[in-house]
Amino acid sequence: MDDSWLAAGYQAICLTALVICLAGLILFSCHNLLMLATFMRLRRENRASEAAETAAAIEMRLFPKVLVQLPLYNERHVAERLIVAASRLDWPADRLTIQVLDDSDDETSVIVDRCVERLRREGKPVEVLRRGERSGYKAGALSFGLARSDAEFAAIFDADFLPPRHFLRRAIQPLIADGRVGVVQCRWDHLNPDENQITKVQAIGLDYHFGIEQAAKSWARLPMHFNGTCGIWRTAAIRDAGGWQADTVTEDVDLSYRAQLAGYRVTYRFGIPVPGEIPDTVQAWRSQQYRWAKGSTQAAIKLLPSIWRSRWALAHKLTASIHLTHYSMNILMLMGVVIYPLTIPMFPDMPPEVKLLGLIALLVAVGGALANYFVSQRILRRHNFVQLIRRFPAFLSLGAGLALSNSIAIFDALTSRDAAFIRTPKKGSAPLASYRISPRSGIPELFIGLWMVAGNFQALTPLTPVMLLGVGGFFWVGAMSLSHYLEARNAPRRPAFAYLPAASPVDTSNLARKPAAE
Repeated sequence: MDDSWLAAGYQAICLTALVICLAGLILFSCHNLLMLATFMRLRRENRASEAAETAAAIEMRLFPKVLVQLPLYNERHVAERLIVAASRLDWPADRLTIQVLDDSDDETSVIVDRCVERLRREGKPVEVLRRGERSGYKAGALSFGLARSDAEFAAIFDADFLPPRHFLRRAIQPLIADGRVGVVQCRWDHLNPDENQITKVQAIGLDYHFGIEQAAKSWARLPMHFNGTCGIWRTAAIRDAGGWQADTVTEDVDLSYRAQLAGYRVTYRFGIPVPGEIPDTVQAWRSQQYRWAKGSTQAAIKLLPSIWRSRWALAHKLTASIHLTHYSMNILMLMGVVIYPLTIPMFPDMPPEVKLLGLIALLVAVGGALANYFVSQRILRRHNFVQLIRRFPAFLSLGAGLALSNSIAIFDALTSRDAAFIRTPKKGSAPLASYRISPRSGIPELFIGLWMVAGNFQALTPLTPVMLLGVGGFFWVGAMSLSHYLEARNAPRRPAFAYLPAASPVDTSNLARKPAAE
């Protein structure tokens, strides 16, 4: 066989894969820049609108019935602080029910029962609901509680968040004003943004999503999603959309789009921050991102056919498609990491069009990310430009280091129907989280890092600086994962918890619905 034919075929395959990676990165990066431009264009008028809603919240006289749902599963370090924070919400007690949806099988149930008993003695409208089995995970618990309430609106808070006292008064205003608003999502804030390098990096990414992206989509009336917590639903919208369903691990994304397909709007309130705990270890962050990547892909498989058959405008269909598939950027990054060292030997002979595409991808991806995160930090008054520049390399590096794990999550979603909900460990004020996930060894990331080092030693190209950040990310994630893995293997097993009689699960299947207050 002619060696020149083999060489040409090899070159064509490598260049085609590289072009796909670069084009995909440009597409997703341009979408992010479009969200930034939309945010800047609509920011002023919508801030004025939120200010008017705040004034209306202060003058409220009529209060609809509201259900507050707190889904818990083995959260002994944070359960009490959440329940207490929910009990302090500024809403008439006779128009409010707080459901602690406790699926725990550890000492969390004892903590919950004692806390709820104390609050009930103080006159707080708090109740505990427990199921016979944890079917449907969080979606099942929310559905179980909703079936036992006749409230018009339902607010949801995960265990790692602390709702501010004014939350209900302010967040309910769009629902009262417009019957087609199905859910109001509020902005995630942070309890521990500067705890370590891992939380600093995550805070930057979350600030872009909640500081720019969600606001821009809401203000432009584009499809968007409920983030699973820190929001309030119109219960009719949940029912009309088919209710909570547990066939994906992101039940929040799934219901959001089904509600919008049913004619409801999802809206967002930038000015209502709700502080929450950021995962403080690589393993916890990796687990959370794995669930989000897998769940988004499952939702895309489930929902995109209906979205493209709908009467939505083309811009709305494209926005929804980019959002539901945005974790595929990890596959593009991983492909680029694998292909890049193979293309370096042919770099002098690479077509100028491919070199130009690579330069555009570099400028749009890195420059666009820098612009987005700089604006979000300034809008939220977090950091100045110098501080952001110092943190930005770590953000790019660690984000790249998760590309392998997130790509595996996407593959898992494409090849399996498993929808087991693996929650994110939370620790509150304790030194360690109450729950540890099964750690990954980190060895595959270390091998990828070595592959990238070998490739970059071959020659310097315009992409070398970005690739070196990727090297750091894979080594960082790999080394920290390996450290956690070895620590977990050598750690003694924690003894199983024995229930106290007072904490035994309560059968609430026949719980009578309370009559509506007059």
